[in-house]
Amino acid sequence: MILLIIVAALLLAAVILILANRRKKEKPMPVTTVKPFELLRTDRSWDGAELPDYPQGRPELAAVRIEFPAGQKLGWHHHPV
Repeated sequence: MILLIIVAALLLAAVILILANRRKKEKPMPVTTVKPFELLRTDRSWDGAELPDYPQGRPELAAVRIEFPAGQKLGWHHHPV
């Protein structure tokens, strides 16, 4: 019985290693263009309350994840004052 458990565990470990190695060989497609992904857009705070009014228009919160191609140089980021 113990021999059967050991053989089953070794077989399971071998299958897991083979599948993990196979997955590693599948390389993800390289990013060739800038890709924005909107994660969240809302007019409410974390507790569900509406955000306070701005002098002009309604406030809105957006969270965006942006993927850039590897090695791409970005311009300087600044905010006009």
